[in-house]
Amino acid sequence: MTKFKIFKNDILNQKFEDEGYVKLKLFNSADCSKIKNEALDKFYKHSHQKHYFFPIPNPSTTDAECRRLHSFFENIVEEKVYEHLNSDYSLGFSGLFYKKRKSKELIFHVDQTYYNQKSNNPPIHIWAGVEKTTIKNGCLRVVPKSHKLSFDYEAFPFNTLGNTARSANLKDAYNELIDKYAIDIPLKKGEVIIHHQSLIHGSRPNNSYFKKRIAFKITLNPKDIDYFEIAYFHEERNTVEIFGAIKDVITNNLTAFDNYEYIKKLVKSGKISLIKELKLEVSNLPFKSLKEMEEIMETPGNYLKAKFELCK
Repeated sequence: MTKFKIFKNDILNQKFEDEGYVKLKLFNSADCSKIKNEALDKFYKHSHQKHYFFPIPNPSTTDAECRRLHSFFENIVEEKVYEHLNSDYSLGFSGLFYKKRKSKELIFHVDQTYYNQKSNNPPIHIWAGVEKTTIKNGCLRVVPKSHKLSFDYEAFPFNTLGNTARSANLKDAYNELIDKYAIDIPLKKGEVIIHHQSLIHGSRPNNSYFKKRIAFKITLNPKDIDYFEIAYFHEERNTVEIFGAIKDVITNNLTAFDNYEYIKKLVKSGKISLIKELKLEVSNLPFKSLKEMEEIMETPGNYLKAKFELCK
């Protein structure tokens, strides 16, 4: 029996549990053309900006363009994705990536994570290029099974372990693991990667001469869950603050949850609430070496538990 029941196909469920991702062909050429046109339109409107990731929050945002793009991706998901899923999911968040030619690699990282302990299935991420992605133009890279190095209960990124969306230190913390196990996942047009939110991943630089690499990401949330917990880790004092919020608040502000000043503003406005503050017992961390990481990753169905103390 697998832990997850995300897909209708049990082989996919088993691979997702074991490896942290699956690769599927979801879109045809017409779908890819539609997505590409939407992406290019967004890109040209904002080409003056230096960043290459454009988040698209859910429809509760007041931005008309974001609402339209969200609706576009919602239709894409309904037509092509839901038929493969066993559980009811809804579109929570989407984004567009532009990797210009001769751009740098995206460092290995773990996406900002949020959970509801009552849900048997986690939020899932779908990543795809609108055209084929290759080693040369910046395909996705993953560390298979690395999702098992996250924590099943109150799972969230720890700076000390390098697991955070803003982690320049991840390469240092996990360098042996990444150097030994990271693999490239080139995708043909229409293929996607569906991965666990705690899977370590990054992308190669775009070394092509003429083309930018355009990709998109879709995050799906369990439809029956309207409340999530998310945490901020204070590295300097080794404590964790766990916040609770309704789904819309989480998805609309997800990219800002590594900014503590922004989090305080959300608390002050009443949009999120502090549930508890915990202290992580570093001596109880379940791995301290590559060998211990490998043992955890190779254990079927294994997910970590970390020991916490409630801060007084």
